[in-house]
Amino acid sequence: MNNLMRTALLSVAVFVAPAFLSTNLVSAAETEVQTAIPATSAEIWKAINGHIAELHGLIAKGTLATVHQHAYAVRDLVRALPTHS
Repeated sequence: MNNLMRTALLSVAVFVAPAFLSTNLVSAAETEVQTAIPATSAEIWKAINGHIAELHGLIAKGTLATVHQHAYAVRDLVRALPTHS
């Protein structure tokens, strides 16, 4: 009976953990700051270059706490480029 209980608990953990983790990731993504998208492609490129420069500086300093904010901003800005071309 002891092995059966362990197997049952392990099975529940295997199926519940991914759902729990993905819920936490979604809620974390929802709390991210929205990136303001400039009106022209030239301004978007300027913003992208600014965030990339910030990323280089943060990485050089070894302060990685806010790297994700700049990376997500670059992602959002790049996604906006096709509609402004």
